[in-house]
Amino acid sequence: MKEVVRSAAQRQDREQRTGQFEMPFPLTAESGHSQREERAVQLKKAEAKVLELLRGGPLLYERLQPMILELPLVWNADLNMILVGARRAGQIVIDGFADRQRSPKEGNLIRLA
Repeated sequence: MKEVVRSAAQRQDREQRTGQFEMPFPLTAESGHSQREERAVQLKKAEAKVLELLRGGPLLYERLQPMILELPLVWNADLNMILVGARRAGQIVIDGFADRQRSPKEGNLIRLA
């Protein structure tokens, strides 16, 4: 609720300063979630989708990447964080992942452990 009130006050201030009216847009779709909550939901969906796709067999990073990034509010850094976290948890194996490598890259084969 605070976010809505604050956003409305900021919009009103901008309109008064510039003399131009803004068209109000909801933060997210009709779900009523805040953008932060919606992003958390999408990140959980991305984690689940990674594992679901890998159940079909190993995938090269460059094949997996676009399938995950099609989810709204999910970015490449998020995908890399998901993959590295799953690797540390022992859920997946990333073939070709070098000792000093921080995140997966093209050419890495990703498969379930």
